[in-house]
Amino acid sequence: MTWDVAPNEGLEVVKHVVVVTSSRADYGHLFWPMKDIEASTSLRLSVVVMGAHLSSRFGNTVKFIESDGFAVAARVDCLDPDDSDRGMARTIGEATTKLTEVLVRLQPDILLVIADRYEMLAPASVALALRIPIAHIEGGDVSEGAIDDAVRNALTKMSHLHFSPTKVACRRVLAMGEEQWRVVWTGAPSLDHLRRSTRPDRRQLEATIGIEMTGKVCVVAYHAVTLHRETTTELNELFASLESWEHQMVFCFPNADAGSSEIVRRAEAFCARRVDANLYVNLDHLTYWALLEHAELMVGNS
Repeated sequence: MTWDVAPNEGLEVVKHVVVVTSSRADYGHLFWPMKDIEASTSLRLSVVVMGAHLSSRFGNTVKFIESDGFAVAARVDCLDPDDSDRGMARTIGEATTKLTEVLVRLQPDILLVIADRYEMLAPASVALALRIPIAHIEGGDVSEGAIDDAVRNALTKMSHLHFSPTKVACRRVLAMGEEQWRVVWTGAPSLDHLRRSTRPDRRQLEATIGIEMTGKVCVVAYHAVTLHRETTTELNELFASLESWEHQMVFCFPNADAGSSEIVRRAEAFCARRVDANLYVNLDHLTYWALLEHAELMVGNS
């Protein structure tokens, strides 16, 4: 199978690229594509921030985007406070309404979205209605136990260009009927952090997270299983298993999905009982990579 570069016939040169990011879940992946677009002499970058990035409950992570030097072209406050399926649906609706005005104002040549977060259905739907071409990163991947798979595949069919992380992912996108020239095997952009970013060393990491890593460390990153309405059994098993770990633990907040509040509540209660366990609302992507680098064990589902 060959992976041809898209032909130029009938295509205008892209000038204005709008990137939409909704949470830490996608920003770490988008960082280097955004940097490269910004550095290009033929492209102009606009960053639209929405969802959990603007939520105090989830750490106002827009601050990481701004501290990395990116200008924010628009803020779309849309995250519904209701931690339920209904709240997720309302988030999509609110985002769709507000993003319509944002994209009409910005007039992008192309919209860049990534992965499989449910709220990404909003910018893609708006762009489709406004006849704005869509480029999608990480199509063709597979997730289990979450609505992510359905969202990712929907984004694939709504998009015009596909930047997939593996050859297998490319084949899945092609199997959905996409033309071969539209599908490019690019690798996962988050892996660029391994060769292009400077990660904190152990001492810098300890200063950032405010604890001394004296021995073995377990990182816990557990997210709501959005295909299941009842997840109490899984949570009980998770925290029962963690009781047997007799070393340090670092918990990370779950993503903003239905059911996340119960995970936070259980993690807070666990950390309150264990002096060797700490809960963090957010860690920037380089701190998180460094934490994984120095951890003995990672427990999670995403």
